[in-house]
Amino acid sequence: MSDTNGDERKMKRKKYDVLFSLGTVLAALQKVVDSTDIYGTLSFGLAAQGFYSIILELGEKKATMKVAKVSLPTRIESAEELLGIPSQKRVISVEMLPHHKKIMKDKVVICGCEQVFPQVLGVPLPSLQEMCTLPSFAAVIPVLQHDCILIAASDELTEEEVPVFSCFRDLIDTTVSNVKLLEEMKEQKEFSERIVKGVQEGIMLENAEGIITFVNPRIQQMLQYTEEELIGHHYSTIACPEYVELAEEETKKRPRGIQSQYEICILRKDGTRIPVIVSATPLFEKGEYVRTLTTFTDISAQKKAEEETRTLKEFSENIIQSMHEAVITEDEKGVITFVNAKVEELLERKKEEIVGHHWREFIAPEYIQKVEEETARRAHGISGQYEAALLTKSKRRVPIMVGSTPLFENGRFKGVTSVCVDLTVIKEKEKEIQQKNEDLQLLSKINHALNKGKDLRTILDMALQEVQNIFDSDAMAIMFVEKGGQRIRSENLAVSPEVSQILNIEPAPTEVSFAMGKGSILEKTVKKRESYLVQEQHFEEIFKGILTREEIAEIQEKTQVKSAAVLPLVVEDEVIGVIAIGSRRELDQSDLNRLKSLSKHLALAIHHARLDGALEETSQELQTSLSEQILLRELLEKLYVAENQKEVVEIASEGLKKLKYTYFAVWLKEKDYLKLAQVHSQRDVIAKAGKIIEEATGKVPTLDKILLHGEGNVYKAVLEKGKALITDNIELHKEKDVLTTPLSTLIRQWTGTDTALNDKVLQVLQVQSAICIPFQVEKKVAGVFVVGSEDILKYHDFVVLETLGQIVNEALGKLQSSAVLEKKKQDLEFSNRQLSLLQEINNALNSTMDLGTILKILVKGISSIFGYNIPSVYLLSDDKEYLLVMEFDISSKLLDGIVKLVGFPLENYRIPLFEGSSLKQVLETGKPLVTDDIPRLLRDYTDRENLRRLAGALYRLGNSKWMCVLPLIANDEPVGMLVFGNKKKVEQKDIDALSGFLNQTALAIAKARMYEELKEASQMKSEFIDIASHELRTPLTSIKLYLEMIQMGRYGELSPELEEKIGLLQASAERLREIIDQTLVSSRILKQKLELKKDEISLVEMVKNVKAQLRPLWESKRQTIDIEGPYKFPLVEADKDAIWKVVTALLENAIKYSHEESKITVKLYDLPKEVEVAVMDEGVGIQQEYLQKIFEEFFIIPSETEYARMDGRTGLGLFIAKGIVEAHGGRIWVESVYGLGSTFHFTLPK
Repeated sequence: MSDTNGDERKMKRKKYDVLFSLGTVLAALQKVVDSTDIYGTLSFGLAAQGFYSIILELGEKKATMKVAKVSLPTRIESAEELLGIPSQKRVISVEMLPHHKKIMKDKVVICGCEQVFPQVLGVPLPSLQEMCTLPSFAAVIPVLQHDCILIAASDELTEEEVPVFSCFRDLIDTTVSNVKLLEEMKEQKEFSERIVKGVQEGIMLENAEGIITFVNPRIQQMLQYTEEELIGHHYSTIACPEYVELAEEETKKRPRGIQSQYEICILRKDGTRIPVIVSATPLFEKGEYVRTLTTFTDISAQKKAEEETRTLKEFSENIIQSMHEAVITEDEKGVITFVNAKVEELLERKKEEIVGHHWREFIAPEYIQKVEEETARRAHGISGQYEAALLTKSKRRVPIMVGSTPLFENGRFKGVTSVCVDLTVIKEKEKEIQQKNEDLQLLSKINHALNKGKDLRTILDMALQEVQNIFDSDAMAIMFVEKGGQRIRSENLAVSPEVSQILNIEPAPTEVSFAMGKGSILEKTVKKRESYLVQEQHFEEIFKGILTREEIAEIQEKTQVKSAAVLPLVVEDEVIGVIAIGSRRELDQSDLNRLKSLSKHLALAIHHARLDGALEETSQELQTSLSEQILLRELLEKLYVAENQKEVVEIASEGLKKLKYTYFAVWLKEKDYLKLAQVHSQRDVIAKAGKIIEEATGKVPTLDKILLHGEGNVYKAVLEKGKALITDNIELHKEKDVLTTPLSTLIRQWTGTDTALNDKVLQVLQVQSAICIPFQVEKKVAGVFVVGSEDILKYHDFVVLETLGQIVNEALGKLQSSAVLEKKKQDLEFSNRQLSLLQEINNALNSTMDLGTILKILVKGISSIFGYNIPSVYLLSDDKEYLLVMEFDISSKLLDGIVKLVGFPLENYRIPLFEGSSLKQVLETGKPLVTDDIPRLLRDYTDRENLRRLAGALYRLGNSKWMCVLPLIANDEPVGMLVFGNKKKVEQKDIDALSGFLNQTALAIAKARMYEELKEASQMKSEFIDIASHELRTPLTSIKLYLEMIQMGRYGELSPELEEKIGLLQASAERLREIIDQTLVSSRILKQKLELKKDEISLVEMVKNVKAQLRPLWESKRQTIDIEGPYKFPLVEADKDAIWKVVTALLENAIKYSHEESKITVKLYDLPKEVEVAVMDEGVGIQQEYLQKIFEEFFIIPSETEYARMDGRTGLGLFIAKGIVEAHGGRIWVESVYGLGSTFHFTLPK
């Protein structure tokens, strides 16, 4: 019994422990205020009481679940780490739980941990046991109301704890619901506060006693109070005193549940007022009134708008009264009820005289019907706008624009409000514009006429017609002031028939001229340049001194002219005329102003028309002058090619005809008379004149001759003085120096008649003037041409005829000197041809070193340029005993015949230079030989008679009577001679012409022979180098081999001293091998036989390798070598071994010729079409004169320079480098500053 009691006590204590632990967890859970902390607090609380726990969240349909929280006493700290995947991604079926149906019915289940934990966590039981020690039992506690399941595990759980856990579950459910409810209440409160704070109206809560308990930010902003300053105070503290009573009355309605709305003013903190509309709503709790919700709407803007509307209304009424437009209001019957001040002004009446009267009383009669029609439309609600005219008190009409608006009240027509705009100014402007348009149309027509090239009369007629129409004119005239300003001329008149009859002039006169009357308005207008407006009573002042008073009175009586205007026509401050107009109406100042404007433009139009006329006249003159110039140029061209004097005279006569001169004659000077060469006249008047003379004298006149004897002979004076002669009625400029004579004298001395007979001849000839122009040959007068005209000839005619005379002079002078000119032309052409060919030959001589080519050029020049026959060139032999026949100019066919005849080629023939030989004498003295004794000269060629005869035949065949032998001397030494034949004797001037050409040829021959010698020596040198290099290699190889064997001890042990000597011998042998290799390479370069094996190579790698190979050299001198270039440098096609030699040679030189501790830089450049390598040193540098020579073969800088201290040089390194680079298609050069260093560059194509 005691054991049983003990077990019961033990069970009770155990149950008490579980209940205590769960109570502790609940106590912690009840302190949670955020629902997101529930799972963490629950898991942490169970762990603190020794429970393992897992919290599962159910899916939407409660068929699946996922782990939300895990609490195990291991190193694992989260569900994610335990499961290996994020817990929210591991979805577990509810059916995996033991007794899942019972659990989903909200029943607590006690089971073994191994039944739950592996399935839920997805971790095998062994693995789970390795992680931690699982308790024996687990309580599965469903909290379905909140979609979760709690698993709590412990070793001491039994089925008897199920009620405890059920109670625990219910408490959890209640606690979680409370937490969520509190959250919702909190959110609702915050939401309400946000709404209250965010509204635009002020909101205030007050309790039943009127004490403020809440205010939103808007009411605080409105009142400028803080929340603390308002809460706890009575609402009356913010109301204006005069509104407190109203507020209290409204407050008494609240307990009865009556809402109210009223308007008051509240006070700001600073005492200013705010008009508001108050909306008060009572609030009740359990049927008892507890507080009031009051809303304050600020209506300051509304009040302000109302005040502005009132002010605007008053302002509008004031505006209407002060408007520039007239405002009239009338009732439905047309009776005026209101007018503003402008209406009084327009009607020239007071308000009392207008209001109460019908509008018809104030409208011009012609507009009454129109106004009635418009008023009828207003009754139908139609607004309108129309023109009318008011009738003033003084019966003056005021044009107006009316804008009418109907007035209605409750749908009933009550009247019309009309706004009337005074159009007086506008109408005046319209009239002004109309006048301007009329003026512009007139001016436009005048300008159009000017542009169309109309003459002055047409423009004036148009102006008269238009101005008459505009100003209702009966009489109008445009008059021009004549020279001296005393008379006035009218070319254009427009007068009525009555005026024409009174003045006894034609109805449409073409021109009227009269003197200006002294003191008349016309005279004043011209002298003072002023315009005058004259009324009819003062008409006589216009034509004072021109027309009589009776004529003026009659004009006034028979016409309707009421007024007149007289205006000057002024251009550039000069009065050119006057415009006078008489009008049937009274002209005023505005009309005069219009006429002034028109007169200005008309004056300019007249001026322009005159200029156009003058321009047209000038243009015609220029056109005529141009035609004459063209004709004279054609005459000049024809005269230039004329071959004799007769042809010159005929061409001159033809020119006079084309110049449209109807009377002219050309006379040629003989001994003592002028002989007629050409004559031209109309109607054969010369024959008629001759018949008159014959009938009067009985003798046939000799009209084809003019005798040149007797005193006063004008023709003789023309020939002696060489001056032109004109008749005394022709006007010329003073600068022309001419002779003058009466026409009768000119005719009489031609015909030889007396005065009476001469007059008859003049009547037949019908000539009014004449010009006589002399023409000369070599400053001697050769004749004259005489031109007559039926009109008076002008200065222009004289200039044309004078020019023709000069042209004839030049043509005749040309005929005299044509032979000389032809000869000079031929000589000049020959000289030009010689110079051109000489230039070609000189260029050829300077561009070749071939002796055969030079000799061919020489004989070609002698034959083709200078025209000499059978030229041949002989060169002096080396022993100076013979002349070698080298070149000759003989046809190939003839040359073949000669070779067959003599039996050997002429090129192999040698001419001996014996004592007494004329050829030897030419070489010794350097003087040329010119002889016509050809047989004698040929004896110096050979002693064979047949050859001498053959040579003589050759020269005769070449039509040569003379032979010339010229020495060829270069550098004061004879090199040979030139022999040629000629038909004429060769003079010294001919030899001088050849000297320059021969000297240049001799120098070219000497250089060519020297070049051949050098070429031969160079060939021998190259062959010797090749043979010597090849022959030296074999013994050198043997020497090196034996030295290596000795050094290796094959012939006994070496002493240190002997071993040192053997090393020196090996170094010398290696140096000798390098020299032989360099010599062979240079020989190939010279022969252009350098063979390249191209492949893609890296210049960057090569420079680095050469630097490494030469390290002992530059390190021994404590030098540094830097390599600079782009990151990516292209490969190039090149012979690797050959380019290695180039880089090595340049770097070795840089090291060798640079000071110790100096810097050497190698730079590589990637250029568009090539790559460049530059080796820069800080050495001794190279003098300017050696920069090009250092690349020549075997060149070594002279010993007086710094290089004197250097040794081991062959002068081939840079020569070989240059040959290799150029064989690759590249370039190599050097830049150096003596004393500062050098930079060697070379390029290779990409």
